[in-house]
Amino acid sequence: MFIEYRPDLLPELTAVFTRFAGHTRGLDGFGELSHWEAVFALPDIDPRRDILIIAKDTRNSEKEIQGFAWLYTKSAPDFVYLRGPYVDPDVSDLEMILKTVIDRSILRAGESGSGYIEGRSLFPSWESAYIKSGFTRMEAYQRCRLFPLIGAIPVSEIPPGREIRKWGDFRDISILMELFTSAFKDHWDYQPPKKEEWEEIIQGKLFDPAILLTAFEGKKAVGYIFGQAMPDYSNHAVRMAYLVSIGVHPDHQGAGWGRALLTRWLRGVYESGARAVELDVDAENTGALALYKSLGLRFIRQEDVYRKYFH
Repeated sequence: MFIEYRPDLLPELTAVFTRFAGHTRGLDGFGELSHWEAVFALPDIDPRRDILIIAKDTRNSEKEIQGFAWLYTKSAPDFVYLRGPYVDPDVSDLEMILKTVIDRSILRAGESGSGYIEGRSLFPSWESAYIKSGFTRMEAYQRCRLFPLIGAIPVSEIPPGREIRKWGDFRDISILMELFTSAFKDHWDYQPPKKEEWEEIIQGKLFDPAILLTAFEGKKAVGYIFGQAMPDYSNHAVRMAYLVSIGVHPDHQGAGWGRALLTRWLRGVYESGARAVELDVDAENTGALALYKSLGLRFIRQEDVYRKYFH
């Protein structure tokens, strides 16, 4: 059975996630009550609709929470992200719990008129549940982490005629969108950029103008990198930066721009006060993986991506 979300259930949901995270790499830091309080208080989440909690009746008529998930749509209104289901992999009736939550998520995503719903998997049981519910496996992302971030990052040199600039003003958004499209239009996960969404990111409290850089050859913009500053859920004693996106125009790839941008970005992150960095990279992008590894980033986990299209 499903029960409706209430704030007083947060301690139980946190405990459920903690048991789930005990089987993972790099998710244990999210098992904090304050984290879920912050997530479910976001203005773009409707707890009565977007949070799915599955429970069973016990002998004393109390309801024991077995797992939960939440749906996220605002950043991409054409499709729905399914976060979770967060269930202890050792729980009894695991297959039934996963299928029940996933099928209810499909129903709600379809009601919203979305083009598709996307979920991710860390365990074989989740993959099996997605496939049985009509999802198709797409690709996979690897989460990488650098800690501790030191100030002595060797900055890659750039030849004369090249320049890397910090964030200018909102007129730069059009430049970033054009570069993003040129770099990723053929990627399996590409979504056409929307100006209002990029503006929202840059106006958000997590945006730090010191860690948005644009590369130029003469007057032509050829690449960019930007991230967000946020709490480090793996180590509450430090601040972290998440690399949102890095891209280089196809005509200028292979010329060292990726390393030049990334090393300067890491230096800017350090100067902003953050001491850890995380990012997601396509598991098939061997060049990017090699670059990140050469700068000290280490693999944490892989998340396989699954989608179910409605039309």
